[in-house]
Amino acid sequence: EGNYLWQVDVGSGSDHFGSAASPRLYENLLIVNASLECGRLIALDKFSGTVKWMFDNVMRTWSTPSIGKSKDGRTELVMNQSFFVNGIDPLTGKKLWTVDGIQDYVVPIPVIHEDVVYISGGKSSRIMAIQLGGSSDATESHKLWESPLAANVPSPIIHDNSLCVVGENRILQQYDIRSGKQITKARVGGKQRVFAPL
Repeated sequence: EGNYLWQVDVGSGSDHFGSAASPRLYENLLIVNASLECGRLIALDKFSGTVKWMFDNVMRTWSTPSIGKSKDGRTELVMNQSFFVNGIDPLTGKKLWTVDGIQDYVVPIPVIHEDVVYISGGKSSRIMAIQLGGSSDATESHKLWESPLAANVPSPIIHDNSLCVVGENRILQQYDIRSGKQITKARVGGKQRVFAPL
């Protein structure tokens, strides 16, 4: 009916880029990346706005978290942030695992296919594949591959078992999702820098 229901202050911090992450719905939770505002990931009750959990030390990320399932069926929320990728229980905010990530600020949204999440970003434009289902520090056990060629801002997509991403310089990279081997590289048309996914 258009009636005002609730409002929650998630912090007053900012950056010259501003804030760009979209909220993520999961069951009765609205999960907000408030990295720029207060350095936290915050889960709110979507009906009342009550804070259900907070995850600290979420630094320099404009990314929207993604949700997927490990091989054993565990639901995991994946947060791509500066220096680390964290797997989090979306209902409780408990950290399930962490992997060494992009050593810079990040913008692209994690893309999940089956039980693997693909992370990209940073000024160096790296991309990596991480298997869900880890525990504690899962860098050695669950990071599958990494490549130095991707995109700073645009998010990748998956098509026909290949991972595709176009950089701001309009260079399209296509990778085999299993091995990380580059399949093709080509320049797309136009003259403007690219900031959107394919």
